[in-house]
Amino acid sequence: MSPTITFDSAFFYLCLTLLVVANCILAEKSLKYGYIFAILNFILLSFVAGFRGYSVGRDTPDYVEVFLDPSTTNVRVEFMFRTICRVLMAIVPSPTFLLIIFAVIIYGLISLRLWEMKEQCSFIYSFLTFYCLYFFESMNATRQFVAVAIVFWGSRFIQKRAYGKYLLCILVGLVFHLTSLVGLVMLIPEFFAWKKLSKTNKIILFSTFFGGVSVGVYALLSGLVAKTLKAYLHYFVGGKLDVGLRMIAMIGIFLLALFVFRPNNEKDLKNSFGELIPLTKYNYVVATLLGFVGYYAKTVGRINLYFALFFGVYFGLLAKEEKKINRIILKIPILFVLIYSAISYIWFVNGGYHHPYVFVWE
Repeated sequence: MSPTITFDSAFFYLCLTLLVVANCILAEKSLKYGYIFAILNFILLSFVAGFRGYSVGRDTPDYVEVFLDPSTTNVRVEFMFRTICRVLMAIVPSPTFLLIIFAVIIYGLISLRLWEMKEQCSFIYSFLTFYCLYFFESMNATRQFVAVAIVFWGSRFIQKRAYGKYLLCILVGLVFHLTSLVGLVMLIPEFFAWKKLSKTNKIILFSTFFGGVSVGVYALLSGLVAKTLKAYLHYFVGGKLDVGLRMIAMIGIFLLALFVFRPNNEKDLKNSFGELIPLTKYNYVVATLLGFVGYYAKTVGRINLYFALFFGVYFGLLAKEEKKINRIILKIPILFVLIYSAISYIWFVNGGYHHPYVFVWE
């Protein structure tokens, strides 16, 4: 049975949300000191997630067990993650210390990546999309969110066509969660820019594609795929496809943007803003499609996180539309998604067991 949503924790999350909104607005509007408010949001979220009680988050008790006993076999985690936990616990023998470290990595990398794109994307909409849609979930799947944050931050290298550095980010993400390999899918659109690529980048892309296909075929023929999926088949038993309003709105926003959104000017298409648009649209479409399957199979929903963080980037791009009337048309459904999601997590949805919220010292 899911823990009860209490008035105290709902009020706490409401106050947190209002503070995050205020900081986002001040971060974007304060020309000289905006970064201070972006840092305040990072600190605020890291504090709430890092100092949460061990009952906050469905997976938190399992993480605490691994932190206290990295050799435990009751919880399935990567070998390197166990090693990291063992090292960190040797430095400060407290599960809260590890939760703080992982929270700093998650919100630090995501905040940094979104702040890097503030000239191209509205920071208000990009950061609030992450907060409203995924902050509450991040207090559940902590280990995977670390991997997701690393891969998401690494997407900066795709934009710069520094594929080697992006692959390195995926390797680091593998230390925390095997699903970081899903990040390789983000390289697929780069094949469409083949003529623009350097010889080195062509070799990296081809080698990655050939290596990925080879490993996939081997895993399939050896039975490794079947063995891995067996542990997750229960997610597909008795499931039902129940698509919510948020997903319908996501599709509506994308279709609307096809007719309404235009880059600020032609010059933007020749710089990093222009390079960001196809990457973001591709990930938005993939995230939306996987989102449909995720309503039926929760495992797919988690894999989807690597693409879904680009929802915020896409909304931020749309909020930079040059024409005022077009901006208003685009912002109305976006605001619906954000408000609808925030209200759901604060007052109605508790699938990740983020209710009731308690600090570790309570």
